[in-house]
Amino acid sequence: MRKGEFPTKIKTSLNRRTLAAFRYQDQEVGGALGIRNGEIVCHYLDQSGASGAASYHPNTEELSAAIGRFFLEAGCDDFCFVHSHPAGCGRLSYADLQFARSFLRLNPGRTHVCMALVVDEQIRFFCLDAKSGELRDVPLELTE
Repeated sequence: MRKGEFPTKIKTSLNRRTLAAFRYQDQEVGGALGIRNGEIVCHYLDQSGASGAASYHPNTEELSAAIGRFFLEAGCDDFCFVHSHPAGCGRLSYADLQFARSFLRLNPGRTHVCMALVVDEQIRFFCLDAKSGELRDVPLELTE
């Protein structure tokens, strides 16, 4: 993966709002982040997904519609899946990786898929390369 293929920046104010929206509170929650020119510019909370203490299952129809409508209206050129994890669980789970691999199989034109976790008061980013299968932990720069 080359620089610019995945999000590397987020404004401090949006970072705070995203942490608040996706914070783990007895159950996982999820949605997507909108990306424009390598910067996260908005988020969408999937309020109809199925959530539990250790799982989040997106409402794929609602999430797809939101990505197609909301993110395109915001001028986004890409998106990233996001969900919360309980404190101390700062890595993608086996189920998270299976979801990412399935997404890539269903979208053969994609070079990668990014997954974000909201855990321990931070957003952690991971990108899975479609060709090599390499999973990268992507640092995120806070901007003003």
